[in-house]
Amino acid sequence: MSTWQARVRAPRECVVLMSGENQAIPTEDGETGLLIWDYHVTMPMPASTFTLAAGHWREATAELPAATERGVPGRMECGEAAKPGTGPGVGTEAVSRPGSSTSQVVKGSVLQTGSGGPTVRSDSAFCHSCLEDGGHTVTDYSSMVDGSISCSHGDYPCRFTEQSAWSQRVVSHRVFAPVSLLQKAQKEILALLPRCLAAAHATLGVHPFPRLDVLIVPAGFCSMGMASPHIVFLSQSVLPAGGPGCGGRSLCGSNLCHELAHSWFGLAIGARDWTEEWISEGFATYLEDIIWARAQQLSPQETVDRSNLKALLRWRRLSAELQNSDEELQILRPNMDNTGRVGESGSSVVKHALKPEKAFMQVHYLKGYFLLKFLASEVGEQQFIDFFRLFVKKYHGQLILSKDFLQMLLITFPDVMRKGLTLNAIYADWLDRPGIPKWLYERSAVWSQARLVEEVKAEVVKWILLSQRQGKGRKRKRAEPKVNYREVTSDQLVLLLELLLEEAELSVTTLWTLQRTYNLQKQDAEVRQCWCELVVKHGYSQGYVDVEHFLVHDQAMGVYLYGELMIQENRKQQALARRCLSLVQEEMDQSARRVVEEMVL
Repeated sequence: MSTWQARVRAPRECVVLMSGENQAIPTEDGETGLLIWDYHVTMPMPASTFTLAAGHWREATAELPAATERGVPGRMECGEAAKPGTGPGVGTEAVSRPGSSTSQVVKGSVLQTGSGGPTVRSDSAFCHSCLEDGGHTVTDYSSMVDGSISCSHGDYPCRFTEQSAWSQRVVSHRVFAPVSLLQKAQKEILALLPRCLAAAHATLGVHPFPRLDVLIVPAGFCSMGMASPHIVFLSQSVLPAGGPGCGGRSLCGSNLCHELAHSWFGLAIGARDWTEEWISEGFATYLEDIIWARAQQLSPQETVDRSNLKALLRWRRLSAELQNSDEELQILRPNMDNTGRVGESGSSVVKHALKPEKAFMQVHYLKGYFLLKFLASEVGEQQFIDFFRLFVKKYHGQLILSKDFLQMLLITFPDVMRKGLTLNAIYADWLDRPGIPKWLYERSAVWSQARLVEEVKAEVVKWILLSQRQGKGRKRKRAEPKVNYREVTSDQLVLLLELLLEEAELSVTTLWTLQRTYNLQKQDAEVRQCWCELVVKHGYSQGYVDVEHFLVHDQAMGVYLYGELMIQENRKQQALARRCLSLVQEEMDQSARRVVEEMVL
C-alpha cells in the first residue's frame, strides 16, 4: 500500500491527468516554458492503482446547481432542483484551454471558470434526492455516525469520517476527450455523470474519493473502461454512434456506472489476493445495473424487467465462454484454501496470470455477478444493498478476501445459515469449482420467459419467417406482405441478433432489411458487434464496410471477430481481417495485437 505525489512537466498544449486528491492547476516553468502539474494522494492504495494520462485532450465543463454542491444533510425535495431551462449555465457547453482559467465557446455562452476550480453540471430536469430510498427494509445505514462502525484501516484523512461527505451526492468531476469526440463526450458523459454519481451515492453511501476525472481514451485502449483513484478511462466505443431512431445511451450509462462502482469495490475495498478478481469485477457488474436503474429513475417493474433481460444476456455469454475455455480458468478462487497466503518474502503468485486467453475472459465478471444475484435472492434484494453499505463502512481502506464478505453476510443474516447456506457450500458451488451451479441453471429458465425476452422471441419469429419466404435465390412472384416490427431497446436488439445468429441460413434480402429496419450501423457497439458476427457468418458482403469500421474504431471489442473472419475460410473475409490489422496494428494494445496476429498471420 502506497501514497504518492508527482510533478509532471508537459508541453503547453497537453493536459496531464493523474490519480490525485487535488485537482492540479498547472503553473509555468519559467526556464523551459513547459507546464508543471502537481498531484498527490494521502490515502494508502495499492501501487498498481497509480494512473497517469498525458495527451492532447480538451476539457468539457459546465455548472452544477448550488443545491447539489452544498451537501446539506437530509433529503432535498424534487421541487428544489433546477427547473428545465432555468438557472445559470443550462444548455451551455464549453471547452477549457489547458492551463487557462478562461473558456473557449463550443456552443452557447461562455462559462467563467474562475481560478480553474472544478465546475460541473447536473441535468437541470433531474432531482438527485429522488434517488434516495423512502426507507430501508432492515436498517437505515445512512444515519450511522462514525462511532457505529469505526474505521479499521491505517491512519489517513478518511472521507467516511467527514460529516460533510455523508450527504455529498455528486463529487467534483470533469470530462476530457480528444477534440474529435468532444461534442459526444459533452452530450453524453457530462449529462449522465451527475445522475450516475448521485445514484451511486444513494446505493453505496459516501463517495470514497473527493473528485473524479473521466477521460475518453483512444480506440487502441484494451478495454471498455478502467477505474483508478480519482480517474476513470472510458473507451470511445461506449459513446453512442448516433442516428435517427437509435438509443445508444444504455451502453454508455451502464459502463459508466460499472466504473463508478469500482470506487467502492476494487479501489476503496480491494482484493488481498489478485486471483479473486471477482471481488472487484463481479461486484461492479452487479452494482452497475442497480446504479444505472436509479440514475434513470426506472419504476420497480421496469427495473425488474430490464434486470431479467440483462441476466439472460449474461447467462448466454457465460454459458458460451465456459463451453469454450479450460476448466482451470473458470474457477473464481483458484488458490482455494491457500487464498491470501504469501511466501516468506511477502510475495504471492497470481495463478494463471500469464495465460493470454485469461485477459479476454469474462468469467470473473459474470460468475461473480451471478453469485451476488444468488445471495440477493436468499436475503432479499433491498436488504442485500443495505448490507453493501454496512460492509463498505466496515472494510473501506482495506484489502479483503472472499471469506470476509461472505462471513459478514452470514453473520448479518443468520436465517440463511439455518436454511443450510454455509461458507463451505458457497465455496463448493460457486468459487472453487468450474462450471455452472444448479441455481443458475434453474434461474436461467425463469429469465428466458421474462416479458422483454418474450417480446424479442416474437420478433425473431417474424424475421425467420421472412427469410424462409424469400429464400436464397428464390424469384419473387408477388409483393411480400408488410410486416410491422416492434420497437426494441438496445439490449433487446442484442438478444434478437444473438438468436438470429443461431439460424443456419438467413437470406441476403433479410439481412438487408434487418440492417435498414434497425439502422444497425448506427447502434451502440454491442449491437454492432452482433451485427458484424451475422455479416461474417452469412458472408453478407454489403456489410463488410461495417465490419471494417468496427475493427478499426472498436478495437477493445474486436479481437474475437478477427477469429471469426479467419475460420470461415472465405478469401474476402480473410483479406478483410489482414487489411484491418494493418490499419490499426501500430496503435493496437500489445496483448491484443499478439493474439490477433496469431490468428491472422
